Amino acid sequence: ELRFHSRLARARPAQVARVQVSRNDGGHWEDLYAQPGTSTIGEQVFAERVLSLAAHAGRPIRVRFSYDYTSGTFFSTTDETSGWFFDNVILSGVEALANSRMCK
Repeated sequence: ELRFHSRLARARPAQVARVQVSRNDGGHWEDLYAQPGTSTIGEQVFAERVLSLAAHAGRPIRVRFSYDYTSGTFFSTTDETSGWFFDNVILSGVEALANSRMCK
């Protein structure tokens, strides 16, 4: 399973926090979690999210966190009041973590 703490602050419905998985080395990505913004102040505290990886048991996968913009209006501020924040990412029940890459 994949556990993480998430806080989607101020975001428009076109701004979507996603956790995705790929079984073909990034050729195709499937949503495990998708949370669109609500055009309000959003979440003020972190909440734990728990996602099952059981459907991918026994297969190598890639996991990514993506803050996606689909179309329309968006909040463009870059401070703690807007956007998606995540922390404390934990993978459990996996055989190995290989070729990990952190993006900034």
